Amino acid sequence: MAQLTGGAARLSAADLTAHFSEQFVAVMPARALAASLEQTAAQRGPLTFTGFAFPPTTTRAVALVDSKTRQRGSVRIQLDGGTPPRVVRFEISEAPAAVRPAGRYSGRFDIGGRRLFLHCTGSGSPTVVFQGGLASDWVPVQSKVERFTRACSYDPANGLWGRSDAAPMPRTAQDVVADLHALLAAAKVPGPYVLTGHSDGGLFVQLYASRHPDQVRGLVLIDAVNGHYYARRTAMLRRLLPPAAWKATMRALRARPPAILDPEQIDLPRSLAQTRAALSSAPLREMPLFVLSHGQPDKSASSDPKLVMADERVWRQLQAEVAALVPSSRHVIARRSGHDIQHQQPGLAVAAIHEVVRAVRDPTTWKTR
Repeated sequence: MAQLTGGAARLSAADLTAHFSEQFVAVMPARALAASLEQTAAQRGPLTFTGFAFPPTTTRAVALVDSKTRQRGSVRIQLDGGTPPRVVRFEISEAPAAVRPAGRYSGRFDIGGRRLFLHCTGSGSPTVVFQGGLASDWVPVQSKVERFTRACSYDPANGLWGRSDAAPMPRTAQDVVADLHALLAAAKVPGPYVLTGHSDGGLFVQLYASRHPDQVRGLVLIDAVNGHYYARRTAMLRRLLPPAAWKATMRALRARPPAILDPEQIDLPRSLAQTRAALSSAPLREMPLFVLSHGQPDKSASSDPKLVMADERVWRQLQAEVAALVPSSRHVIARRSGHDIQHQQPGLAVAAIHEVVRAVRDPTTWKTR
């Protein structure tokens, strides 16, 4: 920190090793970290501390800073709580969107020995609930949705740089759904709900709607994972890859990243199986369902164009099947977006949510197309 603010000439690898955990150094060696900090100090420093994104704890802080380039950023630090404490996560990145809890449905709520952070804005029914990422990730969309109804986002357990307490790992879709259900009940957030889920969050809200059908009146699924994703992709890779390459790829896919890289530790195969079983025994009730799918392939996923296109064909078919979960659903391709549609084309996400909210209020506005 002293180097970043211009108060120290250099940081040695030994300095960093003394303050960073073994797990961190195993992922990013001290020499590489020292070089990265030197580069950041040269490009952006000195950094001026301006406050915190939210009240810091004894183990975690997101400090807001201004740089010499007049760009607002953040320095994010998490400690392990040991004696002496060691840094387990460290990141210099863009400043998160400001989330200031206000009102009776915002704050940290006890769900039975753990507290989760909830952020609700706006008013009206139905309540839109966002699933996937942190509350701060949904600010651009939530700030528009709150203009026509109540909108709520939250920080999941183990969410990186969030305000919720940690939970035992690994986690499954059932754990996430149980947390959200308990949080909405503890905060007494009025229903009914329109659940909006992105990626894995889209998988989780499918399970929530199956488990709690009386609470859910509409769904917006943003490039949502289909319960058959793992099996279909595995079969596709087996057809296209030589046996040795297929085995190596499957070993890599089955290996769960360490918690330092993947703090939520979601067991995706179990989560997919849980959601498939729930939808088989309790299919989704008829309701307004709006599916948004990406239109730009993820070319970084593979250097082989054939694999990229094969992946896209599998994903498009799975998206069509998600849209078929409910009769009279709507399915739109976000032509200018990759996976993060709500960030790349937020207007599409807001429009989809608005149509579902309007249909919940007045079912005659929902027509097949």
